Amino acid sequence: MTTETTSIGSWPGRDLPLALALQGQFSVPALPELPELSPSDSLLGQKEGLPPTALFEWVSWLLRNARPQAKLQRCGPLTLSRNTELTWEQAQNQALQNAQELLLATSGYRGKLILLWDEPSFAGASDVATLNSFLRRARAELKISVQGVHCCASPPATTALPSLECSIVSFDLDCWDEASWKANLPALLRFATRPGNLLILGTAGAPAAQLRLRDLESTPLWLSPSCGLAGRSIEEVNEILTRLLTPEIDRQTPPLDPPHSTRRRSPREPA
Repeated sequence: MTTETTSIGSWPGRDLPLALALQGQFSVPALPELPELSPSDSLLGQKEGLPPTALFEWVSWLLRNARPQAKLQRCGPLTLSRNTELTWEQAQNQALQNAQELLLATSGYRGKLILLWDEPSFAGASDVATLNSFLRRARAELKISVQGVHCCASPPATTALPSLECSIVSFDLDCWDEASWKANLPALLRFATRPGNLLILGTAGAPAAQLRLRDLESTPLWLSPSCGLAGRSIEEVNEILTRLLTPEIDRQTPPLDPPHSTRRRSPREPA
């Protein structure tokens, strides 16, 4: 089964040309963020409203390479309002302004753009009504129909899936232990198999996470590296990409040894 691949959020180091070149290996390239190169590229640094360091070089690359799909990502208002001094209204306005800047920069792109809101502070069912109100506002003001939510909180907020008003969700496979994975698998399957929906799952290549893909071998989904790559070494990132970026994702193949670091990021660290 052929599976699309994309990336989530940040990259390590300060090598912008390398970060752009690596995006060319994904079937759905994403705008990379390099928090070591600029604080405004970090998750919470987006409160300043500055464009991502790679934005214009990435757009130029995207226009030259004419990929049919591409992904954008910005910090969502729940995370901004709970981890900075911004109020809920200010956080919404800033998130929309940040996304609008990306959409204007990519206005010459004729493929399908996907926008993900990065919300590690999303707590699940208790936040659904609040987040849905923002998603409706974003849909109206940004004039974009394809938007979703990425959440790397542990455990992932799968209880919110039936009520969440977006067609794309992104979780990290590494956020589940075996018991919680089995308990949450039915909700993931229901979401992923609903017409028009898309499930994106991130993995750093840990054996347990790779084995979980066997439970989804007939389920349409995309794969990505786990988020928080800015907290890893270049060697670890290369190892993760080697496992992920194969022409055909064989979900029956025994996984390789995991990378040395399995550290999770907090909402105060870059995505």
